[in-house]
Amino acid sequence: MKIYGRIDNIIGDENMKYLLNREKLNNLDESHLPEWIMTYGNGGFSSGSVRNSSFRKHHGYLAIAKRPPTNRMLVLTKTEETIYIGQERFDLSSQKFVDHENSGHRYLDQFEFDGIPKFTYRVNDLVMTKMLAPDYGHNTIAIHYTIRSGSYSAKLVINPLINFRSLGEVSDSDNLHFHIKRQEKIVEISSKKAPDMVLTIHHSNAEIEIGSPKIESGYLYDFDISTGDNRQDSHYKAYDIVLNLKAHQTKTLDLIFTTESLPNRSANVMIDEYRIRQTKLLEQAALSDPFVQKLVLAADQFIVYRQSTDCHTILAGFPWFTDWGRDTMIAFGGLCLATKRYDEAFEILQSFAKYEKNGLIPNMFPDDGLDPLYNTVDASLWYFQAISQYLKATGNYTLVKADLYPCLKRIIQSYREGTEFSIGMDNDGLIHAGSGIDQVTWMDVRINGYVVTPRHGKPVEINALWFNALKIMSDLSKAFDEDGSEYEQLANQVHNAFNLKFWNEEANCLYDVIDETDASIRPNQLYALSLTYPIVTGNRAKWIIEKVETELLDVYGIRTLSIHDPRFAPIYEGPLEQRDRAYHMGTVWPFLLGAYLDGYLRVHNHSLDAKKYVKSICLRFEQHLKEGCINGISEIFDGLNGKISRGCFTQAWSVGEILRIYVENQLYEIE
Repeated sequence: MKIYGRIDNIIGDENMKYLLNREKLNNLDESHLPEWIMTYGNGGFSSGSVRNSSFRKHHGYLAIAKRPPTNRMLVLTKTEETIYIGQERFDLSSQKFVDHENSGHRYLDQFEFDGIPKFTYRVNDLVMTKMLAPDYGHNTIAIHYTIRSGSYSAKLVINPLINFRSLGEVSDSDNLHFHIKRQEKIVEISSKKAPDMVLTIHHSNAEIEIGSPKIESGYLYDFDISTGDNRQDSHYKAYDIVLNLKAHQTKTLDLIFTTESLPNRSANVMIDEYRIRQTKLLEQAALSDPFVQKLVLAADQFIVYRQSTDCHTILAGFPWFTDWGRDTMIAFGGLCLATKRYDEAFEILQSFAKYEKNGLIPNMFPDDGLDPLYNTVDASLWYFQAISQYLKATGNYTLVKADLYPCLKRIIQSYREGTEFSIGMDNDGLIHAGSGIDQVTWMDVRINGYVVTPRHGKPVEINALWFNALKIMSDLSKAFDEDGSEYEQLANQVHNAFNLKFWNEEANCLYDVIDETDASIRPNQLYALSLTYPIVTGNRAKWIIEKVETELLDVYGIRTLSIHDPRFAPIYEGPLEQRDRAYHMGTVWPFLLGAYLDGYLRVHNHSLDAKKYVKSICLRFEQHLKEGCINGISEIFDGLNGKISRGCFTQAWSVGEILRIYVENQLYEIE
């Protein structure tokens, strides 16, 4: 097989680089190491820490999606390197075990990330660099080594750690049985537990030494331990890849790992192609602000291909979420429109329209390939907002009329007449939803039959979204030369009923739910003043913003419950049940800043001072982009001065809403 050469003239920008030297790497808090991720566009990804250690079970160099973007498996955990100089052995691996810890990061001279990770190790006067990147769209990872020996001859030994397991599980050493087939420069690895898959490995310039199988057990993952998962993991050391060097000699080595056909390109070319693709995304977005550019690349991580619909979709977060209807529609404006990815944007809208059922679009697509779940009242209403944003950005009414408008009509009709999960319109025109143990709003935690945030009745954001949907339908009817008077009349009824029934005079803000009445101070009321068509304006809107600033606003987002509420949970940590009790009871969510900042700009008439304030809030994330997942924004933070990221290490609607606010309001032009 011929592996072709290198591509030159890659566009680079120093402002886009993330760099840690040896001193900074050694001073990092082991329990909160920055992470990196590269995604494949099909649900698969590569991820790890800046020290090349794994502190969560989801870390791995080759995590594939067998049924894009679902059924994810960890195939290649990572590669570990050992240097031999004379009789001395230097283990470069970093990892915590149940009874010891490998500290190879003490030889890590520099970590660099400019869209791909680059590790530079220094052992005496020997220097080794290691870069990796996926072949976008394929379940393939390329690794390129450059090693320069010093005053003495040296030997590099590389061990690939293999593990054909579900991404969210761990492996027992007794289950790691593999078959190895060796050819010239190629090794094929298979397992009975995954009979439909073969991992093919190409080596460009090294000796292969296959001895007795080795299983490395006792892996511990600090992040998982903090969530109550104390399980140990095991990995299979398949064989040794050996590269010998004379004194003062430089050699390169390419490794390509794939579960598909082996590419006919070198690792270096694939790495450069990955960079080139990112450069093209930046050119397409045409935004020169470095902060925005980082978010543009972060946005790309979530836009993936879905096999079942043959369309693009949006993954809610990495490393474990699939595509959720609600998350997709909220993230849509930032991820797809602010980045000018209009073709993918329309595909995503089409993808969810295909699955509309009884007026509902899917709440989520399960990871096991089963039928979608429809237990959501707001995803269908957010769909209207996404289409409104799409039309504002593209003006493409023809496509919307042909492919999406009939779906919108069915949604309105189903909500008026009533559909599943007790979703339907009451005599006052407002929407009620939920009964029993159903959780159909975004605050959806249920623990063993116990509903943590019961919001049955008429939730505030649902009815704000309902009004917004009716107004958008009125506009579309006029645009398509149809009679939209029924939508306008119903919108007026909803507006009057909402403002009469939802206003809480005592608290000077909106009730969270009526019928049954819930006066909890929550962020959901922000959507009454932040959508395309706000249902609350004037002084009431100002008072809502003031209430949110006083009781809900935190460093990196908006709290889910007032800091003064006796039920307020300030910390999100511990086992799942403990975390679930805090998830919507005080925990901070960055995506809610989108609604808050939209509302803030409205009540301050989009003044220059208001825009400066909004920009300052967005730019808080410049620091976070370096601390959590590099160039990503986490799902959640603790509820009290929360600066430590929790949950998914990068989340679609977190990235999407900050990017949307920044670009829509052209904050990059504000000094």
